[in-house]
Amino acid sequence: MKQRKQETKRLIDENNQLRKQLNAENRHYYEDLLVYMRAHTLLRDDFIVEQNLLAILQDLIDAQQSGMNAQTYFGKDPERTGSEMLKAIPRNIADFAWFNVKLMFLLWFIVWLPQLAVPTTKIDIGNLLIFAVLSIVAIWTVLWIVGSLAFTKPTRIQKVSLYTGGGVTFIILVAILIFFKSDWEITLSSSAILVITSLGLLVGIVLPFFHRLTGQDRILYFWSMFILLLGFLSRLPFLQRFMHAKIDLGAWQWLLYVGMVVVPVLFVLTVWWIRRRKE
Repeated sequence: MKQRKQETKRLIDENNQLRKQLNAENRHYYEDLLVYMRAHTLLRDDFIVEQNLLAILQDLIDAQQSGMNAQTYFGKDPERTGSEMLKAIPRNIADFAWFNVKLMFLLWFIVWLPQLAVPTTKIDIGNLLIFAVLSIVAIWTVLWIVGSLAFTKPTRIQKVSLYTGGGVTFIILVAILIFFKSDWEITLSSSAILVITSLGLLVGIVLPFFHRLTGQDRILYFWSMFILLLGFLSRLPFLQRFMHAKIDLGAWQWLLYVGMVVVPVLFVLTVWWIRRRKE
């Protein structure tokens, strides 16, 4: 499975490089087809999808060199082409289920990890379970909608509806995290947090020697190590009082909370912008 995943990633990287050979018109045509197929890979075999996408791209490059454009070579209905190709790709329910399980644990990890750095660390299993399930449903729904709109220019109403729906969904998910409480809540002691953060830091130090970190991996890796370090330091007896001291800015306290939201968002956007410039 690991080798197949690595091969799928290699196909995606090769696709990203070869697309640069297309002219503007053909690239627009192909990338719409690419978005449509990747967004509709629900229960499909990702490896075969990427194989087909790469084969189409290579054929399109050859056609372009012969003076043909994408519409002439593949037809004026790319949605039909993509649908027929997807129907021919076998379903892979096992990989899809395993992917969603990993996605669920990743969401739990991202949401719960910052709790290690606060004075009282609690794990609300029911809260995390509902949040993760709804988040996964929302992710697949958004991907499906984006793929369905790949070949059409969304109207203003469609754009407003999409952004509004996304915003409302985000607010609901945040509200669940903050306000929903279940009976499956566990409070961890300082000793337990010290053990967890120590083991996490040890694994984090060793990990780069056994696993090559990519762009997205590096963001998650350094963020995780920073949180683990904060959690570890905050549980040391001689630093607890200092690390858990409240920051009181008086009437400007709201700036602290705004900064806690804005700074991570700006960081992610900056990394994304740098990566886009390199492509």
